[in-house]
Amino acid sequence: MSADLFNRRRFLARVGTASAVSAFGLHAAAAGQVAPIRDHTSGTGQLKIDSVDLLELHGHYTAEAGINHQAQVNPLDIYDEFRPVPYRDKPAGTHEVQCEAIYLRIRTTAGLEGLYGPIEREPATIVYEDLRPFLVGKDALAGEVLWDQMYRSNRHSRAGYFLMAVSAVDNALWDLRAKFYGVPVWRLLGGPSRDKVEMYASALGFSLEPEAVRARCLALKNEGFRYQKWFMAYGPGSGPEGMRKNVELVKILRETLGDDTERCSTHTADGIRIMRWNGFDRSSSIARTGWKRSLIPKRSTASPPCDAPLPFPLRPANISTAAGR
Repeated sequence: MSADLFNRRRFLARVGTASAVSAFGLHAAAAGQVAPIRDHTSGTGQLKIDSVDLLELHGHYTAEAGINHQAQVNPLDIYDEFRPVPYRDKPAGTHEVQCEAIYLRIRTTAGLEGLYGPIEREPATIVYEDLRPFLVGKDALAGEVLWDQMYRSNRHSRAGYFLMAVSAVDNALWDLRAKFYGVPVWRLLGGPSRDKVEMYASALGFSLEPEAVRARCLALKNEGFRYQKWFMAYGPGSGPEGMRKNVELVKILRETLGDDTERCSTHTADGIRIMRWNGFDRSSSIARTGWKRSLIPKRSTASPPCDAPLPFPLRPANISTAAGR
């Protein structure tokens, strides 16, 4: 994809020596400090979209080398040539990591703009080539209609990259409308239902070596996280031995964090969430591996099966599970 596609020249000229965050003018302002600009609409009460830009940012950071590269189970792992070998951390000092991110900016004729990102390169292409021409000239305040029209504009919009592109535009328009009305987005979505939201700790990339798991899960608990999300590394292609390792992972977490971890839906216990990311089909589902009920957390992310329509029972028992991604 060319640099012109993302308007990088205009973006870099605007950034200069400032940081990317300050270039976008992002700041933590209280709701009362955001001035609404409702008087900038046209006579029809519309806020016309003037441009849809993709901004590509580049940077780097220093990280420890040789650690935190544990892969999670992947649907492609059923093929021997694509299945990774068992992972082990091999610390090797530090190294520089190059990174890039793509952000979507929607600007109106009044100068107001909405920002969203980062987004992946594939939906960014759809935003620029398919949705941008459609959006220019439309009313940025007509969010519901615009979403419906974008969704209906393409036969492939029901899933995949096109729907991700629609979602990116929708989020940018929410940001724009919040600025227009001078309130945070959560007020537009119905106002506060709570005064805080508890975070969970993701263990994506962390080594699944038993001692590393024990040390990491305890460290996260000691940092104050009551909820943890761990990722399995073995699917059907790894056979019974792989499934044994998956069971062992949950067993280690259970024994290390305590028996009360199963009640992760309450506000009084630590929670374990197991992620499988489409790595299991129906015949090899976790529900059919004979796991002891005492090991299975109440929240686990179920994966859409490859050989059966949804919904289907993951386990013939009264155990609550989360919906699949």
